[in-house]
Amino acid sequence: MKVAFVATTHPVNDDRIFYHQAKTLCKAGFEVQIIALHAIIDEHVNNLSFKTIESTDIKKKANEVLAYLSGFRPDVIVCSEPTSAYFSWKYRKKCRTKSVVIYDVTEWYPSKKQHLKGVFPVKVFKSLVYVVINYIGAWVSNAFIFGEYYKAVPFKVLFPFKKAIELPYYSSWEYFANLPEKDKGTKFTLCYSGKLTQEKGFVNFLKAVEQYIALNGVNKIRLKIIGWFPSDGDAKVFETFRLKYNELEIVRFDFLGYYKFIEELADVDLCFDLRIRCIENNHALPIKLFNYLAAGKPVVYSDLKAIRQHMPIDGLGYLVDPADHRLIADIIKQYIEDSFLYKKHSDNARNMAKTCYNWDKYSDVFVNFIKEVRKK
Repeated sequence: MKVAFVATTHPVNDDRIFYHQAKTLCKAGFEVQIIALHAIIDEHVNNLSFKTIESTDIKKKANEVLAYLSGFRPDVIVCSEPTSAYFSWKYRKKCRTKSVVIYDVTEWYPSKKQHLKGVFPVKVFKSLVYVVINYIGAWVSNAFIFGEYYKAVPFKVLFPFKKAIELPYYSSWEYFANLPEKDKGTKFTLCYSGKLTQEKGFVNFLKAVEQYIALNGVNKIRLKIIGWFPSDGDAKVFETFRLKYNELEIVRFDFLGYYKFIEELADVDLCFDLRIRCIENNHALPIKLFNYLAAGKPVVYSDLKAIRQHMPIDGLGYLVDPADHRLIADIIKQYIEDSFLYKKHSDNARNMAKTCYNWDKYSDVFVNFIKEVRKK
């Protein structure tokens, strides 16, 4: 069986698509092609090929996807966006195939990621456009994959009879099984990764570190920052912080490939995500949470409804008010001074990632779902 992954806003080496879904299907004997944005792939996987979407124009993107699908002739098409689902449906109609289109729902539409700028009426209009696009993508799809609970709700209400599964953002244990333990002689390392903006909580992280330093100094901690600044203003905030605390050791990386990202977690002690609590963030499950747990790192996260709905965090870290910088500073100090508590949370995180929040326990469910929707 042939399966194509179409992602018009994700790179070909996307964690979920390449390292988990596509590889799983290849191991099961499927022939797989990923059609997505350009990225460098440093490894060869049997039965897996890549096609790069080069254009930024929506019509040209559609033509590229159509051409790639026509050349590959997939039995099943897994789509990461509503536009991808629509393009795949157009291919099915144009080429008169029986290809099954699956919409893998992992994003909100509309979302802050779409940068809905302008006066209020314009924002409302743009938001409605994204709602319609999302609905159309769902309408033309034959089945759904849901990454998490809240993002599934609208589709289950509107399309209750379409086949669907929930496939969480868990990491495969094989990527973390041999991660080396941190050298105990090094400083306590605080890690923040992802989009480095105020909305995503990076400023809250810096303020919490400032609070810790004001109370305890810089001697016992270091920072590891992995991510990118979308604007000069975001970068300037970090640069101001770095110059103010020039004695604080800071290691920073831009975007890292999946293997390198996991490797850089080895010498980290505590991981953070202090995104602002708004309607969208509160109902979105942070993906990197499961990477951190698999690496055995306790976490300090914003107290989000989506996290509480999905899993208990007790014994793995803390859910906090992201603006309570003093509390966060106290948690950092507690972990540094209480090695028993730290080891307990670290061991719990590793164990839960292996036994519960493990992609390998869902891979067969995913493979069987692909087979079933094709038969139907």
